[in-house]
Amino acid sequence: MSIREKFNMSRGVFANYLHTSVRTLENWEQGRSAPNGQAVT
Repeated sequence: MSIREKFNMSRGVFANYLHTSVRTLENWEQGRSAPNGQAVT
């Protein structure tokens, strides 16, 4: 279970919290890309 799912957050809310787009978050969740250093910190 992902952190987003654990806290019952939508992709839109979680992406906003991380200051990224929903599309980018989807790519991370589906393993198509990984967060860079700036996004991780």
